[in-house]
Amino acid sequence: LSNVVFSGAGLKTFGDGTPDIITINGNLTINPGAQVITSRTITFNGNTWSNIGGSWTHNANTVTFNNTGAVSINVGATNSFFGVNFTGNGVFTFNTNNADINSDFTITAGTVNTGTLTHSIAGNVNVGTNTFNTSTTNFNFDGGNQSINTSVFTALDIVCTGTGTKTMASAWNINNLTINAGVTLNTVAASSFPINLTGNWLNSGAFSSNSGTVTFNGNTSPITVNNNNSS
Repeated sequence: LSNVVFSGAGLKTFGDGTPDIITINGNLTINPGAQVITSRTITFNGNTWSNIGGSWTHNANTVTFNNTGAVSINVGATNSFFGVNFTGNGVFTFNTNNADINSDFTITAGTVNTGTLTHSIAGNVNVGTNTFNTSTTNFNFDGGNQSINTSVFTALDIVCTGTGTKTMASAWNINNLTINAGVTLNTVAASSFPINLTGNWLNSGAFSSNSGTVTFNGNTSPITVNNNNSS
């Protein structure tokens, strides 16, 4: 497909065959009032993904953003993705709206800028040594057991919610950390990754530090530390 535009009211089912694999070589636009639903594997080779007032619901498989250049991604105020992958060594930038990702978030190649936004991810985060610019972003890790596989991870506020254990794979440099009831944050016994925190520590679940160090290095006062079940 070349450019894809969804307009008009009503539900648009994108890819009604089984198993459709959809490749978009141009841009994608969802206009106000359009409701798009799909469960297909999608490769997006364009430069602009723009949901400007419609809705996007992706129930299964993966949307792969594949480009060697700059890609602008406005997921829209009403959106849900299943898996998301980035490849092609491009620069992929989220803007305007928060993303809701219900499975894995993977950077195979390229740079991803997550913007001054709050993104929710329910699967594993697989970044490796690729560039993941997150310093102005809040994240909700809201699935079951999740691995956050990044190099050094710098972000604003992190909320560990949902269920299960969230497992770190690097040092975290963050503002506020919230661990909700029923959730464990684990630094990994073999590595004992540190956490550097400038804000509040709000633990209603559990925290396994192993031999890792938590450093409270904020400049504001007061700072709240609720350690609950921390070891």
